[in-house]
Amino acid sequence: MPARVIDTLRSGTAPAVIRRKGASGDLPVTIAEKIEILTLLSSDPEEEIRRLAEQTLKPGTATI
Repeated sequence: MPARVIDTLRSGTAPAVIRRKGASGDLPVTIAEKIEILTLLSSDPEEEIRRLAEQTLKPGTATI
């Protein structure tokens, strides 16, 4: 994934569609990047994205 996508996720400026894909583990990135993205998105201001990221991080439910 281009650094700019990760940067937009870190800064909170990524579009909702990218945040949702990241929260569900559907971005084509390495496992380390997925974990970083999921951790970031578990604090997202949008409740739906937060919950999805938290659910994806739970043991036994991840598809990462």
